Amino acid sequence: MNCYFHTDQVAVATCQDCGIGLCKECASKYTPALCSECAGKRERAAQKDYEKAKQEHLQSAKDAFLKPIIFGSVVAGIVIVLGLVTCIITGEWSIFTTMLSIAVTAFFMRFGWNLSSFAAFSDNSNVMVGIISIVLRIALSFILGIPAFFWTLYKYRKEVEWNKNIDKM
Repeated sequence: MNCYFHTDQVAVATCQDCGIGLCKECASKYTPALCSECAGKRERAAQKDYEKAKQEHLQSAKDAFLKPIIFGSVVAGIVIVLGLVTCIITGEWSIFTTMLSIAVTAFFMRFGWNLSSFAAFSDNSNVMVGIISIVLRIALSFILGIPAFFWTLYKYRKEVEWNKNIDKM
C-alpha cells in the first residue's frame, strides 16, 4: 500500500479514523497517526465540545445565582403584598415595616438555605431528626443568608471572568 498523499512513498501506517495509507512523513504529523482531514475533523469536534462545556459551566453559574434571586424575589413580593393587604384591612401601617423586614430576610434566606445544606440529615426513618434538620437549616439560612448572597455573587462574577479569560490563555 502506498501513501494516499504521496503516491510514490510506501505507507508505513494508516489513518486511525479513515484507514488510508500514510507515509513516514504524513504519519509523523499527528499522534495517533491521522491524515490531515481527519485531524482537522477531530480538532473541530474538540473545539465544539470545549465551547459546549464552557457554556454549560457558565449556565450552571448563572443558575446558581439567578434561581435563588427569582425565588427570593417572589417570596419577598408575596410577603410585601400580604403586608400591604394587612395594613389596608387593619389600618395599622406600623405592621408594614415588620413585613418589609420579613420580605428582605426571606429574599436572602434562599442563599443561606443553599449554603446550609451540610446541616440536612438524611435519616428518613426518624421524624424528629427531620424536624430538627429543617429547623437547623432555617436558623442557619437566616444567619448565613446575606453573607451567602455576596459569596454567590462573587462566585458568579469569577465564573463570568474565567469564561472570558479562558480563551486568552
